[in-house]
Amino acid sequence: MNIANWLEKAKTKVPNLDAELILLNILREKDRTYLISHDTRDLTEVEEEKANYFLNERAKNKPLAYIINSKEFYGRNFYVDENVLIPRPETEDIIDVVKNILAQNKIDYPIIYDVGTGSGCIAITLKLELPNAKVVAIDNSEKALEVAKKNSDTLHSEIILNKSDLLNNTPDNNIDIVVANLPYVDKTWDWLDFESLHYEPLSALYSSNDGLALIYELINQVSARPDIKHLILESDPSQHQKIIDYCHKKGLELVETRNFILYFVD
Repeated sequence: MNIANWLEKAKTKVPNLDAELILLNILREKDRTYLISHDTRDLTEVEEEKANYFLNERAKNKPLAYIINSKEFYGRNFYVDENVLIPRPETEDIIDVVKNILAQNKIDYPIIYDVGTGSGCIAITLKLELPNAKVVAIDNSEKALEVAKKNSDTLHSEIILNKSDLLNNTPDNNIDIVVANLPYVDKTWDWLDFESLHYEPLSALYSSNDGLALIYELINQVSARPDIKHLILESDPSQHQKIIDYCHKKGLELVETRNFILYFVD
């Protein structure tokens, strides 16, 4: 079967872009124009077998990122598997907020902690974008830290990996910025796509207390640390007012809201 015929069949089962990305991944090509310019090229038996397997997995609603073990974040490709969350585009705003903080406050050699690092996409991107920064990636999952290390090694970023529950085990006492994309999903939300989400690690998705338990715990820790001046959180916009109110009680002031991202100063 050639490329054109396989794509014609595949696009009846999954979205067009997903079909193309599956084939590009197997053929180790990056440009979608390759599929057009080589549409008469016959797939080898191994390529077709692998492509069909990936196609069937995607047709079961398994996320494409877990099928091809790759997801782009801030212009770079990260390895992902079912031990970590799939990086989302909305999380990229964290990088831009951190850059603005450093520029506005003239912090040349910041110490940044990424709490709940997962794949390491935030920590690694910050280190690559800000070479002078010391970036510590924290997670309480050994398997997640293994994925983060794999990405750090592949992308040649010198981040520090640390197993900890939030900030309970942090060697630095002069942290400039804490960023966190913690579990914040409330299982009672009626708009959730449970069929797709069940492939992702539940411990990295869901939290109690309307999804805010871990976020509140981190806020408590940050408010008790006078050295931490900047806190950046990701959460669903429907939760923002509760988080703002809680931070206000703890002495943290809201500076900016950007889509899913909240930025506070202590």
